Amino acid sequence: MKKLADSISYIFHPMFMLTYLITYFLFTDNYFAFFMSPVKKLFLLSAVMVFSVILPLLNMVLLKKMGYIDRKSVV
Repeated sequence: MKKLADSISYIFHPMFMLTYLITYFLFTDNYFAFFMSPVKKLFLLSAVMVFSVILPLLNMVLLKKMGYIDRKSVV
């Protein structure tokens, strides 16, 4: 049961919500994505993922390596 709770916690982490929202808007039939080519959609999705997921995680790792945060404050 703990594994299920942990996996749900990771899936619905607030860091991923913007990526889920953009994915929903880009790949459903709506006005927002109607005029965009598939290449532009993937570029926008990758940019959102870089700025909302990868860079914050990289920042956290760097701060942990430099000793500004410890394990207790990360969790």
